[in-house]
Amino acid sequence: MYKHQVSPIYSHSSSLLAEHLFKKEKCAMILCTYFYMNEFRSTGLRWDILPVPEQRRKATLLLGGSLGINKLSGKTKVAQSFIDFMTGLEAQTMLKRYGCTIPVLREVAENDDLLDPAIHPEHYNYFIDALEHSYSLRELGLREREVSLMINELHTLWANMDRPEDVCRRIEERVRAEYPAKAESAAND
Repeated sequence: MYKHQVSPIYSHSSSLLAEHLFKKEKCAMILCTYFYMNEFRSTGLRWDILPVPEQRRKATLLLGGSLGINKLSGKTKVAQSFIDFMTGLEAQTMLKRYGCTIPVLREVAENDDLLDPAIHPEHYNYFIDALEHSYSLRELGLREREVSLMINELHTLWANMDRPEDVCRRIEERVRAEYPAKAESAAND
């Protein structure tokens, strides 16, 4: 992606740099979430969703949103009512009908009658196929510290100043040094 300059680098100064450049038609592709795709609605862009490029095997990162209740709040019943509404059929249907997000209720998420070409790209339903090879950070065995370690090493790759194999080697070396038990387990898998 970066070697051929079809996608901008991620910048620690602006996590939305790629998305802003895409909206200005300054790059050919970006990696982003369904949630952010709502921002493309009023741009006049013609865009669509494609599978994440693969090498050794198909895989994509599974991201999710959540609603939480502070158990120390005096408003837990009101908060629970709000969460019940937001995760219910009515609100989930509105989210799908008026936004390019993936509802939590499968029956709503897969309901093609709710698709609107002005909101949803042609291949909106790609997420259905992607679920079988989607992994959460937890499933990958990654904690925040490990993700930060990888991101720090990836900066030179994203700036087209390093080769992918060199960056991967450094990440492996750092993981082995900081998490020897985890590295041993991964090597045996």
